[in-house]
Amino acid sequence: MVLPPHIDLKSPNARSKIISSITSTLSPMFLITVPSLSKHVQSLISDITENQKDRIDKDEVQYKLVLGEENKKESVNIKALLSSVRLGPHCDGNFITLLWSTSPGLQVPKNNGCITPSQINSTGTPTLSVPTEPRREMEDEDWDTVEVTGEDDVVVTIGVDWIRRDLYKGINQGVWCPVLHRVKNGGEERWSLPYLCALEKVEEEES
Repeated sequence: MVLPPHIDLKSPNARSKIISSITSTLSPMFLITVPSLSKHVQSLISDITENQKDRIDKDEVQYKLVLGEENKKESVNIKALLSSVRLGPHCDGNFITLLWSTSPGLQVPKNNGCITPSQINSTGTPTLSVPTEPRREMEDEDWDTVEVTGEDDVVVTIGVDWIRRDLYKGINQGVWCPVLHRVKNGGEERWSLPYLCALEKVEEEES
């Protein structure tokens, strides 16, 4: 397990702590707390679950029919099957991502030499370029689960757009790469709320 540094945004030295947490690391990220976030999102989850229940039950029956399992004792449970589908390794293409979830699942590479920052920069997102360094396939043991201790905590991860833009060159000197990550099935129901943030440079109009 890896626990990102927690940043109190109200602290006078929050900016310096954020810079420290995202520089000279393979996975530039940190935690912030959004009071009462869990309470509000759990209410949304309850509404979504109730509204989607009939559709999920119908899909389950239809899936059994397609597989020819309708009259068999070992019928396929569509909800269990769907819960095994997670996201493979990738980097978010945006500026930063804010992620809240109900249980662990987010994973980042271990600092064990399995991958380098330059390899993440060249192969972390879909690309037509040839990787500058060879990279072996990453195994399960090459990944660390990101630990989040508070129910209102949000993981903030650096994306590809942060690295590419000229706006952040003063900070980027120490930011090696965006966060390469995947989502692992932990065997339990997991709800997540990712918020992908982008910045646009606005040119001031001459008066």
